[in-house]
Amino acid sequence: MPGDATIVRTIIEMGRSLGMEVIAEGVESQRQLEFLRNNACHYGQGRLFGEPCTAEDLLALLERQATGGAPFAHLLHRADGAASRSA
Repeated sequence: MPGDATIVRTIIEMGRSLGMEVIAEGVESQRQLEFLRNNACHYGQGRLFGEPCTAEDLLALLERQATGGAPFAHLLHRADGAASRSA
């Protein structure tokens, strides 16, 4: 909805104007992620990045990541392209 986008954009701008890092919660689609990036919200969490998991599963993910694998590389690649378009 256009109204929802305006509200989210306003919250992002308000947080950033107060010098805060803004973290979006509940990111579930690539479209939502693109919207957030286009509106200077560079942190988020939600099902787009992975399903909820146990502490043991999280530890295993962090161990894999520490050995060089970036579990979200396919999402980070788009961020690089979006950054170059906006700069």
